[in-house]
This record gives sequence, structure tokens and C-alpha cells, in this order.
Amino acid sequence: MANSKRSNKGNQHQDNRDSNTYRIFDDVLDLASTMFRNRKTAGAEKLQALADSTRSYAASITDLPTLQRQVHLAAENIGHFSDYVLNTDIRTMSNDAVVLARQRPLLVLGVAAASGLAATRFMTSGSAAPTRAPSRRRTAKKASKAKVVQRKAMNGSAHANA
Repeated sequence: MANSKRSNKGNQHQDNRDSNTYRIFDDVLDLASTMFRNRKTAGAEKLQALADSTRSYAASITDLPTLQRQVHLAAENIGHFSDYVLNTDIRTMSNDAVVLARQRPLLVLGVAAASGLAATRFMTSGSAAPTRAPSRRRTAKKASKAKVVQRKAMNGSAHANA
């Protein structure tokens, strides 16, 4: 009897933590949707501009009809995604992202990796890498390697002379 009371109390505590977690997540989503409402429209417009540019590029590829169809299809998909971004609230987008991540985890991992590489490349391309003096650690490693080589040479000559 005491065990069942204890397990019920544990379940209630777990349920309270879960509901608090969901409440916090909902609050974060509400804040994010308020912050990004205006930016969402600008992003959708940029996606639509990208779709239009892709369509004009597809029209210019007359020598390769298969590639032209593929580029035109990509332009249509970008346009559909632009409409989705413009007409969907952030809560629905986040739920759709979760569903996509569960259905196609490798795709999401690949996109995340590519985005990270692109962001890193973008951020580092704007500033030249500063030159810096070699660290103490690096010079200490070189010095210790030189000592090892010197000891080996000495040991070899000591045995040769004996």
C-alpha cells in the first residue's frame, strides 16, 4: 500500500515536471513567434525572390532540357516553401520540423552540418585571420622533441664507442 502511494506521488511529480517543461517550451515559442513575425515576412519575400531568380536561370538553360526541368522544379519547390513560411505560424513550423527530424534524421543531420559549415565559412570570410606568435605549448613540444632526438643520438654513439 505504501509503495503504491509512493509510486503515485512519483508519477504526479513527474507529470508536474513534464507539464512545467511543456509550459516553458510554449512560452519560448510564443516569445519567438512574437519576435519573428515581421522577420518571417521578410524571409518569405527573400525566398520568393530566390525562386524567381531560379526560374529565370531555368529559362536560360536551353541546351540541357533535363537540367532545365530540374532547376524549374527546384524553383517551384522554393516558391512553395516561401508560401509555407508566409502562411504558417512558428508553432506549426516547429512541430513540422520535429516530425521531419523523426522521419528523416540523416537528412536533418546533413542539412545541419552543411548549414554549420556555411555559417562558419561566412563568418570567417569577413575577417582576416590574425597572425599570432607560436604558443608556449607548441614551442615546449618542439623543444622536448629535440631533446629526445639528442638523447637517442647520444645513446647510439655511446654504444658504438663501447
